[in-house]
This record gives sequence, C-alpha cells and structure tokens, in this order.
Amino acid sequence: MQVAEIEAAEKEKMREKCMKIIDHKINCFIDRQLIYNFPEEIFADHGVMAIGEARAHTRAHTHTHTHTHTHTHTFGCMMQL
Repeated sequence: MQVAEIEAAEKEKMREKCMKIIDHKINCFIDRQLIYNFPEEIFADHGVMAIGEARAHTRAHTHTHTHTHTHTHTFGCMMQL
C-alpha cells in the first residue's frame, strides 16, 4: 500500500468518526485533547464549534443578595475522537 493510500484511509476513518459525532445534532464539540485541523474543518463545515485541549474544572463562587449561597459549576466534556 502506498503512503498516499494509507493517509487517505486514515482521513476517511477520521471523517467517519466526526460524522458520528455530528449526527448527534450538536453545535459544540469539546475535547480534552488537541483537535487537529482536519476534524476541526469537518466540524466547522457542519456548523459545529470545536474546542480542543479543554480540561474539566470545578469552580465555587458566592453570590451575595439578601442571603449568601454557593453554586458549584463543572465545566468540560471527556470525549475523544
């Protein structure tokens, strides 16, 4: 098999993985690893914003109104291509 054939087969596998994600009708894909240009282009072509190298963080903060309460928010998504 030629190098070009291997590269084409790998791109097609990545396209199929991206389309499986896109088929869930999402508008934003967050990955904890770097999202390379090719998958990012596929997502963008389908109106999906891609955010790579995201980490899950927990943040607590306090709002002061007539009483004080604390909200904890968890951000992040652990999906891999």
